[in-house]
Amino acid sequence: HAAKLSSYDNMLNIIRYKKGGIYPIGLLQSLNVKYILHSRKGDIPNFNLVEGPLKMSNFSDYINTDDIDVYIYKNQKYLDRIFLVDSLVLVDNEEIVLHKITSDLFNPSKISYIDINNLDSEQIESIKKIENSINSSVELISWEPNKIVFETNFDKPQLLCFSEIFYPGWSIKEKDFD
Repeated sequence: HAAKLSSYDNMLNIIRYKKGGIYPIGLLQSLNVKYILHSRKGDIPNFNLVEGPLKMSNFSDYINTDDIDVYIYKNQKYLDRIFLVDSLVLVDNEEIVLHKITSDLFNPSKISYIDINNLDSEQIESIKKIENSINSSVELISWEPNKIVFETNFDKPQLLCFSEIFYPGWSIKEKDFD
């Protein structure tokens, strides 16, 4: 199951109210954040300044000025929009998942936390069969608003993560390219 909008909102509230508004790098990686815009020049851990200052206009609805300086920073550790995860931890509480993924220690390419409360026993058993394999790969072919195409090569069941919010009606269709 991919992230649902309510889970996303809960996560933002944890960041805002419990973490002082500071986003851990692992969470930014899992959300596929490649660039950030900031109104100040300075050192941001795990980010490099790539451009700025740029003058941005038409912010009068948000701040008390017409023009502001904006700096563009690139994430040194961004992940692709689709990636494989090394290991899984099954939990039975969404709050635990939110706590783990908002931790400074979270590394989304190394570990994923799955809340089993919305899964049936068959899904849980399938997940338990997943194990890391160095012979696995995934290649993103195209990413459109209503269609994601990718090619996989697995010798064992794998967990594939999409940096995307879940929408009802999603389906996965297998197509043999050989």
